[in-house]
Amino acid sequence: MSDPSVASESDPRPDANASAASASEAASRSLSDPATGPLNRRRVVVAIPDLGTEPPPNDPENEPWLLERSERLARGVWVAASSPFHPAVLGSCGVTPDFEPAEAPAPPELDTIRLVVHGCLDRLPSGHLTAAADLGVPVVEADLGRRATIRRLLERLAPERAESPDPDDPEGLKLAGDFLALGTARFQLEELTRAVGHGETLDRDAFDRETLKGARAWLEGDWPTATGRLRAAFELLTQARERFYPMDAYLIDLTLLEDSTPPESLHALLREGPATTLMATGRAVETLGQRHPALLETIREAVSLGRLDLIGGPLEELEEAFMPLESVLWQYRRAADAYRTHLDERTVETLARRRFGLSPGMAAITAKLGFRFALGWCLDEGVFPTAAEVKRLWDDGDGSSLECLFRTPDRADREAAGRRLPWRLGKSMNLDGSAVVLLAHWPEPVAAWYHEARRIASYSPVLARWVTVGDFFHYTDRPYDGFHPHPDQFLSPWLSQAVRRGEGHPISRWVAHQRDRMALDSAAAAVALRLALQGGGGAFDPSAFVTESNRAGEPLNVTAGLLTAAEDRLEASMGAGPVAPEGAAALPPPGDLAQAAATALAAVILGDPARVAAPRVRPEGYLVLNPTGRTRRVVVSLPEAAPDLKPSGPLLAAQLTETGVRGVVEVAGFGFAYVPASSPLEAPPAPLGILSFSDMTLSNGLIRVEIDKTTGGLRSIRAADESTPRLAQRLVAVKDGQDATRMVKLRHDVDYAGPALVQAWTEGTLDDDKGCALARFRQTYRLYAGQTRVEIEIRLEQLDGDFEARLGSRSSNPWTDFVACRWAWPDEAAALHRLHRHALFETQSRRPETSEGLLVEVRHREVGLLTGGLPYHQRKGGRMLDTLLVAGAEQTRIFNLAVVLNPSDLHAAAVDAFAPGLAVPILGGPPASGPTGWLVRVDSPHVAVTRLEHLASGRSGDGRGWGLALHLIETAGRPGRCKIHFFRDPVWARQTDFLEQTMVDATIDGDSVLVDFTPHELTRLDVTLAAE
Repeated sequence: MSDPSVASESDPRPDANASAASASEAASRSLSDPATGPLNRRRVVVAIPDLGTEPPPNDPENEPWLLERSERLARGVWVAASSPFHPAVLGSCGVTPDFEPAEAPAPPELDTIRLVVHGCLDRLPSGHLTAAADLGVPVVEADLGRRATIRRLLERLAPERAESPDPDDPEGLKLAGDFLALGTARFQLEELTRAVGHGETLDRDAFDRETLKGARAWLEGDWPTATGRLRAAFELLTQARERFYPMDAYLIDLTLLEDSTPPESLHALLREGPATTLMATGRAVETLGQRHPALLETIREAVSLGRLDLIGGPLEELEEAFMPLESVLWQYRRAADAYRTHLDERTVETLARRRFGLSPGMAAITAKLGFRFALGWCLDEGVFPTAAEVKRLWDDGDGSSLECLFRTPDRADREAAGRRLPWRLGKSMNLDGSAVVLLAHWPEPVAAWYHEARRIASYSPVLARWVTVGDFFHYTDRPYDGFHPHPDQFLSPWLSQAVRRGEGHPISRWVAHQRDRMALDSAAAAVALRLALQGGGGAFDPSAFVTESNRAGEPLNVTAGLLTAAEDRLEASMGAGPVAPEGAAALPPPGDLAQAAATALAAVILGDPARVAAPRVRPEGYLVLNPTGRTRRVVVSLPEAAPDLKPSGPLLAAQLTETGVRGVVEVAGFGFAYVPASSPLEAPPAPLGILSFSDMTLSNGLIRVEIDKTTGGLRSIRAADESTPRLAQRLVAVKDGQDATRMVKLRHDVDYAGPALVQAWTEGTLDDDKGCALARFRQTYRLYAGQTRVEIEIRLEQLDGDFEARLGSRSSNPWTDFVACRWAWPDEAAALHRLHRHALFETQSRRPETSEGLLVEVRHREVGLLTGGLPYHQRKGGRMLDTLLVAGAEQTRIFNLAVVLNPSDLHAAAVDAFAPGLAVPILGGPPASGPTGWLVRVDSPHVAVTRLEHLASGRSGDGRGWGLALHLIETAGRPGRCKIHFFRDPVWARQTDFLEQTMVDATIDGDSVLVDFTPHELTRLDVTLAAE
């Protein structure tokens, strides 16, 4: 690739200073020479190694020297096959060139010149060179550049042309390049013919006639005649292919685009040539529109002309499988806005990703975002399933599907890909109903043969018709067969890539993101319910980002617009793009927004904002709000409550702690519960003995947790009435895939022993085999009254310097060097399930990645592992699983996990464990409506509400006024009808996709809306409520 001729193959002149006159004189002498007349039988025979043998399907990426050798050989074959078709060479021959295998060439013949691929003379049989020399047959070794190769041929055929084979005329120079492209097409057709197992179908006499007459017209400077003959020769090649494959074959050219792509590299691609497809994220299009509007206008024009298609998907290609559902929806909705804004309201119909990011549930989500087609592969590391067929329907079981193309592309920046092209196409012709090959590349650099392939396509579809991705889907039949991938068929490269990049939070970034997303969704629900109770309204004032009153600690005015800005900041911070909107750094953190939104909702429920207790005013009670769709026993902080607060009504238990009183309160989904700040003297005391700590065992009457006296980890977790454990836990440090430490407890203590909370902790070290501490740990265990869940807080400190440096090295393997929380269960026959997009999948994977949670089914008893967003897990043997805590340069040292027994819904259990509890201090007793209540209620336990948001006037019901929007997902994998009740009768409802396009009107039944679900269906419900 370092040969200067590579960069200038479109200019095959050996001497740019040669005069046109001398070239014309040489051409006249040649044409008047009887030796070049009709009886001339001179020809070039090209000896090509492994001719007719399918090349390796992939490049040897892991062997640089093999890759370099493969590239040199492929380039040498292309140069040798195409150079004899230079018109100056053809004009000295009576027959067009032939190709033969270098390992088994025909005996040398008079009137031939043997051209051998560069570096392949040793491939010729023994004695072949001697036989050729005896007959006076020249044997020429090709160069890696076509200029030098053409010169060597002309030195044997027409020495007078060797120094200046080309004119200075630009049109003639372009035609010379087109003749060379004809040679490439001729060679590729011959390879394609062999690939499909067919005999030669080319009309050689007609092809020779048109090609040679065209070459002689070129020598005479008759460009129109040469062009016509050349076009006829290309058409003869196309007709030859149609004799064994009369249908259309397709070539899809994919050009990758990102926001840092130099615009000048795209101009030539877009101005002329065959159809191509740009693969670009929403961020790339947005950045291009801001920085290079002229180029974007060229893209829009090319799209309008049908020469260009644009495919993509999310705003940025992130680790979607680990992201909460609402974050994924934000990525695609934000990208759809970018595409429409910069592409004249056009939408992208084909989902495509360069980075790894495919997962089950992809079709269920993106089909509701306007996508109809998809590419079922990524140009990245990682493992993903493919199909034998060229197209199948990616169906996630909910009734939505994407027509998916599974043929993977070859790299157009590799020389070897040009050699593979006819063989890949031939294989597709033999196996597929619609033959197709794909090429993928950045705008630059690309291999020289790629430019030649575009030249060929401008004349005739010799091998295949160049089409866009969208055209391919429209031109070919829709498949019938479905594609139903399982999560075990996917394995991401994300952790290894993050370690190689030296990221500081390769694991914990998803923990923080999940926490903040829960807080923002809680705030959105509170704002929506407040506005619904008020009857709509709520314009957004950008000055509300930061005000003097906010700085002074006054209540924050949380509006729908402010939440949108906070959501934009959160999601943009996960990618590489700019954090939007402008001034977003001044936005309050998501937790503060959730609390402020809950305070405003409480004021509306109470009917009087003055009843919300001001700071430093002792409250008379608390209004506890549940901004999720499921009934919860939520733990909330009641800082000003009486130390002896007794359980009553929804308050199940209360406990004085060092930070104030904590209470366990049962609250309906999207509901509220009143908790008094103090109890009357006559109130019965809390029952004793239910929560206890004895002999290193914590219990709350529902669950028993035994601490190992030696390690300080958990010896057993089991139900209170069980004798055998379900699960155990400890910490491990691993080097080179082997356990490198043992967990040693140094001390322990108990902080609280009831009546609402029992909490104990252990401290110790992780010691290597020499007794040296690689790290110190502190594990805290919490059980609350009325819950079947144990919370585990892990703190790591004082990591050994050498060990930390080993982990932090960019060359380290995060799957063999790490610190982890190890879970163990007693039976190797236990079934392990992973939670993905609210659905449970049994997994046999050694690395079951999920940020949502796992479920172990042990002897018909279930135990849920709630990792709080930690996504990377690895099996150890048949009954252990490591949840990775520290790998690479991970900086976080505090981790919160939980274990829950017999969860009816694992996702709901995770929300219950990690979603914020919101308690608002109030004055004057419970609301007028009563101490408890709900505003929206879902009557099916198998339908989850992932988002509740306000619909401003004009967005609800085709302009029918303000309303509520709910994002709903079926979680049990079975069809059914769900009834959703509202605090006020709905007057109109519709189901929409996530671009807010109506799918079907929903049925209203009194105070409820009826929604029918297919298994795992994801939908959006817009509801307009009646006026008061």
